[in-house]
Amino acid sequence: MDEVRTKLFLFAVTVLLLLAALTGCQKLKDLKIGGTFAGTITDKNGTPQGFVKVELVDVATNKLVMAQNSQDSGRFMFQDVPAGKYHIRISTLRGAYPDNPKVYVLGMGRTLDETIVVDPATLSTGALPGGR
Repeated sequence: MDEVRTKLFLFAVTVLLLLAALTGCQKLKDLKIGGTFAGTITDKNGTPQGFVKVELVDVATNKLVMAQNSQDSGRFMFQDVPAGKYHIRISTLRGAYPDNPKVYVLGMGRTLDETIVVDPATLSTGALPGGR
């Protein structure tokens, strides 16, 4: 019985210490849990590719995590991305580019900033890969 009480006491102390540490943050969202994946989409000549759909896909599940259109400058930014391994898929209203085989690894609270080069000659028209 004393062993159970000791374990409960230690658990309670641990919870109280954790709560005390968390009160140092004004808001829970101040904790840097996710990361940021940013980048620029360009063609092989370095010309920004604006207004293309950029999809962040989880490597383990092949499921879409986030999506957005790039800005006119070709820039995109995904914030609060869970730590993990990701692929990027890119498409336009006219079709999709071949899936980028590169695996991007994002750690907790980290930022990636990548330049992703697409070749307009490889744009496939018709049905989009991945059911897009």
